[in-house]
Amino acid sequence: MQTPDRLPTKAPVSSLPVPALELFISLATAPLLIGLVGGKALAEVSQEIGKLAEEVFRGDRLPLLNLSNPTLPLIDTVNPD
Repeated sequence: MQTPDRLPTKAPVSSLPVPALELFISLATAPLLIGLVGGKALAEVSQEIGKLAEEVFRGDRLPLLNLSNPTLPLIDTVNPD
């Protein structure tokens, strides 16, 4: 029977046999590299989407509007006669 002040502990990773440790490291390497490459690709894609959105909202491709209205009479502010 165990006493409450001494609970069983898990063995540290360094106490694993060398082949098991190498297997663990080799299995963990591929997901880590895939995550790093995927994160970089996601960052580049999001930057490209941001640049495209900036181009759309900049207004280069919007038509120019003719806002001058020739039907309104001109008011002479210098000579109000």
